[in-house]
Amino acid sequence: MTKPNIVISAGRRFEYFNKTVRTFYWNNFLNDFNQVYVLDDRSSNIERVRMLEVIREIFGKNGHLITFDDDGHFKYVEKFNMIKNLFGDSEYVFLLEDDWESVMGLQINKHIDYLNEHTQVDQIMFSQRFDLQWEETKRETEINDLYWKNPFPKRYKHFYEIRDGMYMWQEVIMNNYGNNPSIFRKRVFENKYFINDHRWEMDFADRYAGRIQYMTKDNYFVHIGKNSLVDIIPKP
Repeated sequence: MTKPNIVISAGRRFEYFNKTVRTFYWNNFLNDFNQVYVLDDRSSNIERVRMLEVIREIFGKNGHLITFDDDGHFKYVEKFNMIKNLFGDSEYVFLLEDDWESVMGLQINKHIDYLNEHTQVDQIMFSQRFDLQWEETKRETEINDLYWKNPFPKRYKHFYEIRDGMYMWQEVIMNNYGNNPSIFRKRVFENKYFINDHRWEMDFADRYAGRIQYMTKDNYFVHIGKNSLVDIIPKP
């Protein structure tokens, strides 16, 4: 089996990036992965130097920095259009945005083995909580001891943060896709594109329907970002 590459979406948030990468390193075996591509949107030259130092320290020759500097309307979305080109020889890629603290080792090979055996599944997301769901949702979505499925077109509780010891969530309806930390099958991105618009993620999910998204019952990451890329200056 060819090891999956890691794609890290980053930009103008070095402190988040640094914590995300280091906690991921502390909790996981880098030998389970191949190349690591950091896709950076408009960070300053100083921040990029610091990012390169972190990348080289942790990933060595397998770490790469790809930069995006177009400040046009939602042009940072082009980072996600790059993903289709970064699979290498693997059927899978692991996507990690730069504001997710790792709290548990992935054991990524276990999940890839499951995907190899269940070829209908397109994505496994590692950042949701099954225990927060309504009882009806649990009954309708439980797969096994490890996974539950996106209940689309029904709502589910999208966990996004622990604040003062409290679990924060919001009701969402998402068509079997999401950019939270996930292992993706290549076909999710092949011959497809994201649009440069504020609904880019929802649009992608709806325009390319028919995928199957599972989520882990265990929560492997906690969201640490307080400001998204659309909130910080320069805005898209």
